[in-house]
Amino acid sequence: MVARPAAAQTAEQKGSARSMAEQGKVAFEEQRYADAADLFQRAEKLYHAPPHLLYLAKAQLQLGQLVEARENLRTLEREPLTEASPPVFLAARDEATPLLESLEPRIPYLTLRVKGADTKELAVTVNDQPYDSLFVGAARPINPGHYRVQAKSATLESRVVEFDVAEGEKPNVEVTLDVPRPVAEQPKEAGPEGGGSSKVPAYVALGVGAVGVGVGAAFSILHLTKSSDAQSAYDTCVTNGNCGPNDRTSIEAMDADAATFGTVALIGFGVGAVGLGTGLVLLFTGNDSAPPPSTGGVTVRPVLGFNRVGLTGTF
Repeated sequence: MVARPAAAQTAEQKGSARSMAEQGKVAFEEQRYADAADLFQRAEKLYHAPPHLLYLAKAQLQLGQLVEARENLRTLEREPLTEASPPVFLAARDEATPLLESLEPRIPYLTLRVKGADTKELAVTVNDQPYDSLFVGAARPINPGHYRVQAKSATLESRVVEFDVAEGEKPNVEVTLDVPRPVAEQPKEAGPEGGGSSKVPAYVALGVGAVGVGVGAAFSILHLTKSSDAQSAYDTCVTNGNCGPNDRTSIEAMDADAATFGTVALIGFGVGAVGLGTGLVLLFTGNDSAPPPSTGGVTVRPVLGFNRVGLTGTF
């Protein structure tokens, strides 16, 4: 792409701005004030000219946007013009002064106060838009119209207060924090590092669940192996027709071990399911106040040693 000279860009922008301004003037004369304001605002962004600000402010006055109109008229009144400036620029600035003087008494001022026992993390909305808390208790210029105000703190919120404001009024509005906020909406306290709720309980619960599943899987294998050994020994004994007391004792011992391993496997899977479920809930909801996974008072610890497999714990 070939770079265009700055002068050519400026000339094109000026031409586009002039075209938009002409369209905006037609819209203003046809009382399409919203269209006029939009066109003059875009024209001003393309190329600064005092007439753009004048017509923009006039359109805003018709739309009831008194605060915005005043800011544009103030900008126009401070325009650094000289006798050499284009006559239309000088005429626009001269027209801004009486408009601004007549506008000042029309602008309403709202004084908003918030009362309540808890004002920590105060958030105020006016017509569902954030209202800077720095202006709470101070008079602030607003446009005429209908308003809805609500305030919220860390634990409380106010009822929604609705009111209408006419030109020149100076309403004093008070909202009271007297309604408890739902627990789910209350801000969570920062963790040890100030980065939100701790995930440690979730990871602990997931760890407990993983251990439980691991114990269940290991003892399931032992259960199946011991059951298979007992069945093989029984089949051999029956086939040979020579089952002595020692054989029966050995088979019964293997059956007892298989039953024990099966019980431990079920307990392990149960603990694992509870731990994993609790951990996932804590992890995805961020609720670290939930109770730790309960195992019904059961503590299981496998014991593996030379020529011995078993478990220890409390049931």
